[in-house]
Amino acid sequence: ARFGNLYLAGGVYLGGTAAANKLDDYEEGTWTPADAGGGTLNVASAFYTKIGNVVNLSAYILFTGVGSNNTAIQINGLPFTILQPQVVGSCMSDGIVKASNAFNTAVYISSTTIKFYMSVSGASWQPFRHGNHVSVNDSIYFNATYFTSQ
Repeated sequence: ARFGNLYLAGGVYLGGTAAANKLDDYEEGTWTPADAGGGTLNVASAFYTKIGNVVNLSAYILFTGVGSNNTAIQINGLPFTILQPQVVGSCMSDGIVKASNAFNTAVYISSTTIKFYMSVSGASWQPFRHGNHVSVNDSIYFNATYFTSQ
């Protein structure tokens, strides 16, 4: 038989009947990124999908103002609480000044904020900073995946 629409109030079991196989939470929505590092943003888009305890989010932000010089960029306003700090995504940027020997960028979520880092040859990961790396009209598009207890 074929189903047109199927609505399940209590969830569905996938691959078995154990509690770990039960999918009972799916949600899509928007979120509002803000820069806890003092910058101001124009948010072109910011979406998330939550399946169980996994949150996938993306955003495209444009800096309309920058924070104090050398202050790390820290995006907050995440739709769900982070279960634990983790390296979770990638980003593409336009106008961001990277170290001449930077070859990779990563998105890191700790506590309640997203931070952007560049990998610098012969040195530790360096955060994107206001003034040093980001100016007005620079933009970042990023995606991230993290775990939540909610």
